[in-house]
Amino acid sequence: MTDRTRPRSRITRVRCRSRSCVITISASDAGPGVVGSVRVTLSHRRKVCRRRSDRRVCQTRVVRKRLRAGAFRTGRYRAVALGLRPRRYRVTSVATDTAGNRQAKAAARRFTVKRRR
Repeated sequence: MTDRTRPRSRITRVRCRSRSCVITISASDAGPGVVGSVRVTLSHRRKVCRRRSDRRVCQTRVVRKRLRAGAFRTGRYRAVALGLRPRRYRVTSVATDTAGNRQAKAAARRFTVKRRR
């Protein structure tokens, strides 16, 4: 019997202290398979400006960073993002099971790292 069910992941918690955030993810597979890995990506928007023929031209780019997620309990994964600046971030996670099936739509969550008072 082949495993055709896709695994699911959900971002359950994002906790930030000063400039570091801990992201907790729960992942499961309804079929006979077992979740093999979880890929976590952190992204934010950055405005880049430059001069072009005496004019200022600006573009908004999306900057992505892969985070390493480690299992700390059955079906629970944790990723840590260090050195974050105050701005809005988006974290996504995609689970893959041992049969090679990948999650259909990435689980996503937005959060804000605030300035220190």
